[in-house]
Amino acid sequence: MSVYRNGEQFVRHIAVLRRQLSEEREYTSEERRSLLGDLEFLSLGIGRAFSAVHRLAELQASTGNAAYDLQPGIGILVLSPDQREPMAFEVDSFLDGARRSQDGLVSCIRRVLSISLPKSAAQLMKGVRANKFNLPKPILALLNEYWSCHGHMLKHYRDATQHHMIVASDARLYRSESGEPLIHLLLPNNPEEKSATRFDFENPEVHAFEYVSREFLALLKVTYKITGYLVSLGSNTNEASLSFAFRNPVTFRSHGGKRFQLDMVGHPIPSPDDFVREVENVVSTLDGAR
Repeated sequence: MSVYRNGEQFVRHIAVLRRQLSEEREYTSEERRSLLGDLEFLSLGIGRAFSAVHRLAELQASTGNAAYDLQPGIGILVLSPDQREPMAFEVDSFLDGARRSQDGLVSCIRRVLSISLPKSAAQLMKGVRANKFNLPKPILALLNEYWSCHGHMLKHYRDATQHHMIVASDARLYRSESGEPLIHLLLPNNPEEKSATRFDFENPEVHAFEYVSREFLALLKVTYKITGYLVSLGSNTNEASLSFAFRNPVTFRSHGGKRFQLDMVGHPIPSPDDFVREVENVVSTLDGAR
């Protein structure tokens, strides 16, 4: 069963920053919603990235049991689309969540330091290399180390999957000579090429799970360290309670002779089976019209 945790469960500084920024400065209601939205962007991005890595591990673990039917050392099982495509989707989901987290971290830096910065981490790092931004030395050091070792390549992978191909759509199972199940799910080692025909999957081989799990940990570490530094700049570094801003305000109106009644805006809880049947009906209709 897939596990979800938001970023605040890993990086406690996010909640402290939210309280510091909310209590130590004056905002209009629109500015406060924007502030909390920026911090939520970082937290949900980390949560999405973690959930994708965890789900990929689940999928590979459940599929890997089939390797025990293979002959050690020579057996191979090419996974079906139903088996491999969910894995590819989780790689995509990780890359998207991680990139959002990078951009969310930039928003945190901008908010705390009250300076103008690009919304994109990639654009920020271009400016950093050109000495355009006056950032504290500890933040510069952390950003430069992370971007050179991890961030810039993650950006290339995300761009590749968004614009050129699903980077991990070929999956196979093996069984080693010692009997250990092995899974083959590779990413190109040169995602910066921007062309599916030039992607290289050999020398070195980049295994999808090893890559995304390693990159999640690197993202978690840099987020923790930078937000920790930002927290230290505030006057109160204690743990925070929950702050929340409704995107659409909760209202009470007079209905049916009652003085106050909650104005409920929502839709009935959906049925997954109904949605599948609706899609199947549309496909059947389209097939019949050919």
